[in-house]
Amino acid sequence: MSDREYSKQEIALYQLEKAIELFFEGRDYISCITLAGASEEITGRMIQNTGKKNFLDQLRDYYKDDPAIDTSKSFYRWARTTRNALKHFNDKNEESVYVCGLEAQQYVQAAVCNYLNINYIYSKTISQFMDWSREEMHNNSLKNDAASGAS
Repeated sequence: MSDREYSKQEIALYQLEKAIELFFEGRDYISCITLAGASEEITGRMIQNTGKKNFLDQLRDYYKDDPAIDTSKSFYRWARTTRNALKHFNDKNEESVYVCGLEAQQYVQAAVCNYLNINYIYSKTISQFMDWSREEMHNNSLKNDAASGAS
C-alpha cells in the first residue's frame, strides 16, 4: 500500500481480500474475522445508505418468523458477537473467545455478499473464494446424498 487517500470501497475490498487470503491460509482466523467484519460493516452501511438491505438485513428478514431467533435490534449485536469480542473488551467476565474456521468462513461470505452488492466486480481473490464456496457446496451436497442413500 502506498501513502494516499483511499475510498471506503477500496478499504473494504482491501480488508476483504486480506481476510480471504488469511482464511485460505487457515492459520489466522482472528485477523480474518476482524478484517472480514470490518469490510462487511463498511459495505453494509454503504448499501443501507442507498435504501437497500445488506446481508445482515436480509438474514434478519429471513428469520423474522422463526420464534427461536431474536430478530429485534439485538440481532445485529448477536450476528457480530465474535467479531466484537475480538475487537473489544467490554465484558469483564469474558477472558477468552472461541474462534473457528467455520465462523471465519461465514464472516467472509457476509462481506463478499455485501461487497458484490455495491460493486459487482469480482477481483481475482473474490473469484477464488466464490469458486471454493461452490466446490464446498457441491461436495457437501454429494456427502448428504450419499448419507441419505440418494443417487
